[in-house]
Amino acid sequence: MERNQIEELLACLPKYRTTTDRTKFYYYKDRYALMLLSYFIGNGLTLQEIKKSRYKRLIDKPVVRKVIQKHGRKVPTPNELGSFWPEYYHCYLLTLNTWGD
Repeated sequence: MERNQIEELLACLPKYRTTTDRTKFYYYKDRYALMLLSYFIGNGLTLQEIKKSRYKRLIDKPVVRKVIQKHGRKVPTPNELGSFWPEYYHCYLLTLNTWGD
């Protein structure tokens, strides 16, 4: 990998990195479903509109059902989808370093 590619990759990492240059990444099963759905609904869609879209399968994921049930029949906002945290999750440290030329 070239030095400029590494610098570009470092610039893409979230800006809340710690002083040790590590980025925390939180993961739980099907987290991607909530993230994709939050991007898709944007400023708001109805549940029926989501069911007619190519993202309809995301609604079948247990984690998405849990969030929707918590908010009744209305579709949660992107903030509400992003702020869901299950009881158990994993925290990974993403690191990047260079050596040699």
